[in-house]
Amino acid sequence: MLAAIGLTLAVGYGLTMRRWGPEGVEAMWAAAVICSVSSVLGAIPVYLAARLSPTNVGQMAFAGTAIRLLAAGALAGAYQMMASLHLKPFLSWMVVLYLLLLVIDTTFGVLLVRRYHEPAKSAGRS
Repeated sequence: MLAAIGLTLAVGYGLTMRRWGPEGVEAMWAAAVICSVSSVLGAIPVYLAARLSPTNVGQMAFAGTAIRLLAAGALAGAYQMMASLHLKPFLSWMVVLYLLLLVIDTTFGVLLVRRYHEPAKSAGRS
């Protein structure tokens, strides 16, 4: 997860600096921190379910998605109210990083669900 964010920011740094300048880069870093924190908060229930109650991994993956969405929205709103930032790069990077982490977290959740929920084999079929 952190490697994907680092690679995305490394690629986007020059583009952001050229288009929006230092304020845009600051907004990019803020979006990266907000999306990372919300992604980690959303992964906690999935991790706990995988360790403590593997049969509930699917439900916890869904709950993790809701936690990630609410945390990202709350943190982004709070940051926008407290800091004067360049809104276009901030919102652009929020969308890019949120979707990137959503794909990674969803893939991780699907893999865990598949690991703990093998399909039932029908009698007489192989």
